[in-house]
Amino acid sequence: MQPIVLALIAVTMLSCQIPGSAANPPTTVVVPPDLGPAPDQIPANPLQIVTMRPGLPVVNEVHRDFLAKLPGYVAGSARVDAVYPGKDGDLFILLWHSNDRQSGALTCRTTAPPDGLPQGFGCDAIGEVVPFTIDGYSYTSGPGPQRVMVEHSPDADATVIELADRTNFVIRPGGSSVSYHTWDGPRPIRITVFWSNGTSTSEVLAP
Repeated sequence: MQPIVLALIAVTMLSCQIPGSAANPPTTVVVPPDLGPAPDQIPANPLQIVTMRPGLPVVNEVHRDFLAKLPGYVAGSARVDAVYPGKDGDLFILLWHSNDRQSGALTCRTTAPPDGLPQGFGCDAIGEVVPFTIDGYSYTSGPGPQRVMVEHSPDADATVIELADRTNFVIRPGGSSVSYHTWDGPRPIRITVFWSNGTSTSEVLAP
């Protein structure tokens, strides 16, 4: 599905269509030199293992008031999809539905501190949940703090983020439909999602 970006989570973040989807032609990605093959198993010694925590079926008053002011927000549709244990404290991954006049029904996501406001958000057209599938991803491009958010079916065991210096992070989504991480260091160059059926899906990230 083609991501529709209404506002960026960060100024430097990109919203990317998964290459080769049925509804859109494949996109061209410049493969970094000497990238090598995608990992065939979850790395045993990553820089860090990030474990997403379970979300909440409802959002708090701060986030509910923020969402209520957004055009097209479907009242009562919001939830905390997962909790990211960041180095500066928890971040909620908020998910909600919106009805856009031109694009129709959308699923939207953002990150926010438990008692703070989001800085932006991104939305995709609502589609059928297909098992063992990456639905979309966004990531930083440029200097400064790095961020990756991968939206996927909830049967992901782990998401591996490979970095430009060939190190990696492992994210355990814990049954949620999102893997998220932020760090200071080299940019991300590839993501690989390992599924509960023993298969995996990889995507190279354009610079």
